[in-house]
Formats: sequence, structure tokens, C-alpha cells
Amino acid sequence: MLPAYGTDVRVGDLRTQFSRTFDTDPKIVSDRIWTFSPSIDISESFDSGVRLPNGFGKDYITRITPGFVTSAETRRLKGTFTYNPTVSVYALHGGENGVAQNLNTNATATLVEDLLFFDLRGYATTQPILGGLVTPGSTGSNRNSDVQTTNFTAGPYLQKRFGDTATVQAGYAVTRSTMSSLAAKGTTPLVAGINSNFTSEQENASVTAGPDFGRITSSLSAMATQYEGAGVYNGAHNETFSLAVGYAVTRAITVNSSIGHEVIAYGPGGPKKIDEITWSGGVHLVPNADSSVTASYGRQQGGSSLSFDGNYAPATRIRLMARYSQGIGTGLQNLQNALAGTTAGPAGIPVDRVTNAPVQLGSLLGQQPGVYRTTSASVNMVVQFDRDTVNLGWTSTDRMLLSQSGGAGAGVGSNSGMDGTVAWQHLLSEALSTNATLQYGIRNVPGLGGGDSTTASASASVNYALSETLSTNALISHTQTKGKTFGIAPTRDLVVLGLHKAF
Repeated sequence: MLPAYGTDVRVGDLRTQFSRTFDTDPKIVSDRIWTFSPSIDISESFDSGVRLPNGFGKDYITRITPGFVTSAETRRLKGTFTYNPTVSVYALHGGENGVAQNLNTNATATLVEDLLFFDLRGYATTQPILGGLVTPGSTGSNRNSDVQTTNFTAGPYLQKRFGDTATVQAGYAVTRSTMSSLAAKGTTPLVAGINSNFTSEQENASVTAGPDFGRITSSLSAMATQYEGAGVYNGAHNETFSLAVGYAVTRAITVNSSIGHEVIAYGPGGPKKIDEITWSGGVHLVPNADSSVTASYGRQQGGSSLSFDGNYAPATRIRLMARYSQGIGTGLQNLQNALAGTTAGPAGIPVDRVTNAPVQLGSLLGQQPGVYRTTSASVNMVVQFDRDTVNLGWTSTDRMLLSQSGGAGAGVGSNSGMDGTVAWQHLLSEALSTNATLQYGIRNVPGLGGGDSTTASASASVNYALSETLSTNALISHTQTKGKTFGIAPTRDLVVLGLHKAF
């Protein structure tokens, strides 16, 4: 099953992301094996909705973000390292000062040619505990409303290809994942129990048929994961075994099926153990060279559901993307699963390993403790003109609580939310671009008294390149939340003036 996250092309430079994703403007390949690109961003913000220990207030915030991007592509080593820590200094509320760690790196080292490799991944970011809409272009964190997450994975793997007959792979990986609130104490039910961590070990092996089998594709795979941590992670483990077979009816249509077995078990306080047969059936379509659609229905992770992942180009300037998935896990487990399918893209943005599309690693509902069955859906349409790029997006997330992970009273129970986005970028000249974004979201948290919370946000920004290495930017936004705010500021006005320098 796909991780419970959708594709996101809302944040940042839509035209640049569109080009990078679909190769409409391929970048020039550097003749340097190693590259190093330092930079620094300095911004001054006015924020009327800063969350404080006793409510909300306004403040003037200075943020400094040094950036370090290193890439390597040698015979023995390929990878990208991106590190952008943000230092936030509050003029009126010094207790909110802090440093947010932002890291995305992946590297693969060849130890023995065509046989033995070593993978290393690292990811760190801050995300809002309380969720809500994210203003495109805004950066930084607030100690009373954000959580710092980290994920580090390392391990060797063997991969051997036996001509066109088969490819065999086997590997081992150890992962350390943490989630901790930036403030010393949580102040709302949404924050209580959020701090958690685990160490996991994973073993995997697979045999995949090669071109010798013609229209038939097949793979036999097995994976086992063991967790060490407190609460539901104490003694948790899962094992999966599956046989997948596909048949190419035509060059554009392949029917797929799979059968296997899985065990999913959690520690004390966790949901009931799952020990059952898994199966699925579906189809993979390739309508044209720029499109790929995969749809299936089956039973996995204790439930039967549809799985869909599509990227369709009906015309040169239009891209449609949709994803639907369901899965079981905690917030940390979902992050680990999502990262397994991404790599570090330009500027450290996580991108899908297959499509290179930017991937959203959060949602309107924010971070919550507990084991959930999460159902996620997303639809995006990107239309590109000569000087304009328009994005229409919709996402939906439903979380059904299966077990509390932080003890009695932690978490907020089952909850759901959906949001829509309209974003427009216009190029006034090669040096000057503007962005306008409208967002609307609805969320429901029955465990905190029921009722819906609605949030509407409008933002506009401008970016001007003073030179090839120096640019300025400005942003203004207004966000209004009605109904039960769940700890989010009812009204928030944000103004940001920034400077970016590349070296």
C-alpha cells in the first residue's frame, strides 16, 4: 500500500517545480563531480497570531537561515546533502526564540561493483502540531505550536542481476525516528503525548523476474521490521511476504495481482494484532510517454481498500495527478514509510523516487499521538502557460484512532479534514515573479466536543532577482478560522520581507 500522503505542488515556485517534475526545462548537467552551493536567507516578519503559553499575540521575528547543499556523483558515491537550519529571534517574546533543524540527505555508496551497496538517509523538519493551512513561502517555527521530527536510516544491501533472467536483492537497515515538541510542556490535548521515539531494524529480500519472461512480470519479496521504544513501540513488529505477478496485455495495459501474508503487532496499549492473508488485483496504464496510472483493490494492513496513484498528461501544458491510499501506523511510522519512497530533490524538497513530483509530508490535521488507520486522497491539476502557472489542488485525510500511544488522555481520537487550493504564479519579467494563493480547509475532531472548524487563507508574494545570486522577496497573508479553532489563532495576519544570497 502507498504511504498515507498525497502529492503536493502548492508550496514555493510552482513553475520551477513543474519544470523539475516533468522535465519541461531540463537543467544543465555540471561537469563537476562534487558541487557545493552555500546560501543565506534573512527575513523580517510581522505575525499577529504567534501562539504563546497563555494565548496569542503579535510579534516581530527575525529569521536567519544558512543553507548548505552538497551533491556528489562519482563511480563509488552518489548523493545529495541539504541542511537549512533556521534561527528565529522574537522581538517581544524572547521565550519563543529557537533553532529549527531542516535536513534532507540521501547517499548511496558502491562497496563492491554491481553487488554490494550502502544507503544512508537523513531527514529533519518542523511541522505544526495543531495542523492548519500552510502559507506558501512562509518559514520558521514557533516553540508552542511546532514539533521537531527526525528520521535517520542506514544499512547495506546486496543487489545482483543475473542477465535478463532475474535480479536478486537483500538488505538490512536500522532507523532512528524521533518526534518532540519545541516547547518544554504541551498546553492542549492536541499536544499531550506528542513526544515519542523508536529505533527499528528491518530485513528485506526480493527476487524480480527479468525481460526473459516477456509479457510476464513477477516478484517474490519478504520484509521484517522490529521496533524498540516505549508504549506501543515496545516489542512491536511486522512481517510481510508476497508474490506479485503482472501480464502486459498491450504496451499500454498491464494487469497485476498479488497474494501474501502479513503480521502487524504493537506493544502494550496497541491495537489488536493483525495476522492474515493479503491479496490485491489491479491494472497499470501508460496512456502516453508522460503518463502513468496504477489502480488496484485488495486487502492489506487489516482492511480492504482501493489504492490509486496516477499522473496523466492530456496535453503538453496540463498535468493531472491523483493519489488514494490507506494504511495503519503512528505519525512517526507514516513518516518513515513516506520517506522510503522519496529522495532529496532540489533545495532539499522531498520528491517521489518514481515521478520526481514534490511530496507533502504533513496534512491539515497536523501531528497527533496514537495508532491510526489513515485514509488519504489528493487531486492536483497544473496548467502552464508562457508566463503563468496555475495549480488547483484538493486533499482529504481521515484518521480512525485504533489505539492511544501516549497513555490515557493522550491524543484527540478519530478526526478528519479536507482542504482546497488555488494558486497562480505570473512572470512579469525574467527577474520579477508574483504568486497568489487561496486556500480553504475544513476539519472535524469529535473527541474535542465535535463540530467543524473552517479556515480560509489568502496570500500574495513577489520575488525580484537583483542579480544571479541575490534576490528579494515579500509576502502578505490573512488567515481566518471559525468554529472550534483547536488551538489555532482565530485570525492571523502575516507580513514577510526577505533577502536571499547564493554564493
